Amino acid sequence: MTGRQFEDHVVKKMHEAGYWVHRIHPDEAGQQPFDIIAVKGNRICAYDAKVLTEGKRFPLNRIEDNQLNAFRLFEKKTNGADIGLVILCEDGKIRFMDIGQINTALWLGKKSIELAILPEWRLI
Repeated sequence: MTGRQFEDHVVKKMHEAGYWVHRIHPDEAGQQPFDIIAVKGNRICAYDAKVLTEGKRFPLNRIEDNQLNAFRLFEKKTNGADIGLVILCEDGKIRFMDIGQINTALWLGKKSIELAILPEWRLI
């Protein structure tokens, strides 16, 4: 599955679960803060969808600086938003890495995160 197909899959699942959901399209320079923004009731979600075709670890260098900055700003501006990466793993499982896990791993100087410690992505 390509990255674009996975984004479509996440958008479809969120829509089916009753979310208002919108894919953010890249600007002229090809950049975007993250892929998906969604709302359901008081729940706000900001996700970047990533496809991992091999390995058991997610390399943190796959998170672009503009994405990380957008996640952090979004976190400051919202109270309790669901922010992070929705990752399609090679085994077909979809895992979620939230902004707290990302910040902690980067602060600790980690280069990657073991996928097995990440929870499976679930919609509420």
